[in-house]
Amino acid sequence: MPALHQSQTASRPWNGRYTFYHPNKNGTGMAARFELKLDPLRRHGGSCFFLEMARQKTAAAGPGQDRVPATFDWSNKATVKLGFLDLCEFLAVLETRQEQAGGARKGLYHATGAGNTLIGFGRNAERGGYGLSVSRKDRAGSIVFRGHILLSEAEGIGLKHIFQHGIFHLAFHESLLPAES
Repeated sequence: MPALHQSQTASRPWNGRYTFYHPNKNGTGMAARFELKLDPLRRHGGSCFFLEMARQKTAAAGPGQDRVPATFDWSNKATVKLGFLDLCEFLAVLETRQEQAGGARKGLYHATGAGNTLIGFGRNAERGGYGLSVSRKDRAGSIVFRGHILLSEAEGIGLKHIFQHGIFHLAFHESLLPAES
């Protein structure tokens, strides 16, 4: 196989995503998607993970093989960019070094020109697992999105491994690209 030059690898997708779906029979469930975006040439603001959260749109319906799965409203999702230090905050919780991301701040605060977002992630001792929440307000202070999902212990282990492996690539993927000749 011939060696790839940086210009060839830069156009190749270096991304991956995983979604946690938590539908319920009332149609009030949530889904959380984590997507790794590597930007080797820093064309789009650098590499990161994106967290997307969507509300359940419809409940599952029908019996047996005719069952139609629940759907989620991805067109009205909340999207949050998670950088290196944000991932470290998630990992500190997943590795039981702190109770919640952000420590005493009780969450991770992100401000943009459109408004602000508070990302909550912490251990849920009462129900077991990890609570993940996203609350977004516009510049006027009106809530435009609020969502919460409870990840199980097993899902927490999976997320921990996704972040542990992903954080290396966020930090060092540029050095893994072949040198241009």
